[in-house]
Amino acid sequence: MHPFDNIVIRNNADLQRDITQGRNIAHSRSITTRMMGLIDANGQGNVHGGVIMHMVDEAAAIVAIKHSQCSRVVTARVETFDFLAPAFIGDVVSIPCEIQYVGRTSMEIGVKVLAENPRTGEIRHVASSKVIYVALDENGKPMPVPPLVPANEEEQKIIERARNHRLYRQRINEELKQAEEGQE
Repeated sequence: MHPFDNIVIRNNADLQRDITQGRNIAHSRSITTRMMGLIDANGQGNVHGGVIMHMVDEAAAIVAIKHSQCSRVVTARVETFDFLAPAFIGDVVSIPCEIQYVGRTSMEIGVKVLAENPRTGEIRHVASSKVIYVALDENGKPMPVPPLVPANEEEQKIIERARNHRLYRQRINEELKQAEEGQE
């Protein structure tokens, strides 16, 4: 058997997806952790931003897969990515992620990147991001995902904040589109 055959078999297993059952934020919340090594950094010992971005994409994809119960999710958009402080060789980088908004086929994942010096215990917030994923069917077409249902008041606030942010982005995108059309 080819090494990748198991991946195809596992991902194509007849999993019964019930998209009518909403899921809460806690259902798919995830933390990915890894120690930074020489290959992750430049000559000054700073971890490359691209390494952090790669880790964020993988960590957030786990949340999207868990929420959608679909192994085929793709990054549709990196909404924000803010670097706040450096991570260094030897730091333990942790990436807590949570789903914050769900559309029909899209999922917005909020990401925080933390770097811990394992010798001193100092923890630094090094980056934040919002990444949008879309679940795909076997033909590579967007497919519906379960709704996001708050489990408590805290989750309701997170969802409402993300919804308001999304509406704000849509207004800005529309205004930019109208401005560009006016220049033509």
